[in-house]
Amino acid sequence: MHKVAKSINLFFLCAITYSLRDKPKFAFISLRLHDFLEKVFARQSLNTLILYFEFSFLMRFMIFFIGALLLASCSLTKFKTGWTKQKAPAQFHAHFETTEGNFIIEAHREWSPAGVDRLYQLIKRGYFTDVPIYRVVPGFVAQFGLLDSVKTAPWNNVKLPDEPVITGNTSGTLAFARGGKNTRSTQSYINLANNAKLDTSGQTNGVPGFPVLAKVTSGMDVVLKFFAYEDAPRRNLPKGKDAIPFFREKYPEMDYIRKAVLVKGGKG
Repeated sequence: MHKVAKSINLFFLCAITYSLRDKPKFAFISLRLHDFLEKVFARQSLNTLILYFEFSFLMRFMIFFIGALLLASCSLTKFKTGWTKQKAPAQFHAHFETTEGNFIIEAHREWSPAGVDRLYQLIKRGYFTDVPIYRVVPGFVAQFGLLDSVKTAPWNNVKLPDEPVITGNTSGTLAFARGGKNTRSTQSYINLANNAKLDTSGQTNGVPGFPVLAKVTSGMDVVLKFFAYEDAPRRNLPKGKDAIPFFREKYPEMDYIRKAVLVKGGKG
């Protein structure tokens, strides 16, 4: 009986915790149903409970309800093309929490309108959650982003136009990486030094350089602590392999962005 009760307790705990984020009403109903079942367990014998749960309408309802709850919760995080049409404010701040500490960025839409809009969209939609900082080259850049094609493909499919460099790639500035015409999307880097060459290199679509989107205004000392595996993680990632489990096994010192959120006035 203890094992059965423990399993059902665990099942409800997962459902309640998962739904609290976006479906507080579902979480409340789950909690009430859980309390009711606890009372049933307290009063019934194991044989009676097994028979009850096997044939009763309550058991069937519980399975249907929890399944619908989880499906509804999952659907809330499904990518929507409309997200990519949202414009960023002229200036905004974002707080990044990492495994080394926190840093804050200040973005300016005039530096790269399409690029800053995308950065704003990514932060607002929770893209930077458990994101590996997979390429750290001391004296050059710290690059981060998800390498899971399932999660990045929707964003990649909405192309960003190439834009000219307005502000230089100086130490502490943030930009999107790119590898061809209109390929900026989700992969980002922070300059760890003054990299003027990035203002003019990598010409694509007649537009040279990597447009800066934002700058680190607080916590640059944290950024400089990111563990440096240089290019090895990305180079050694097997094609089609899920990146994060691979990185955690092969590169245990790699740092991660735990989350990023928009903040007011540059205060995290």
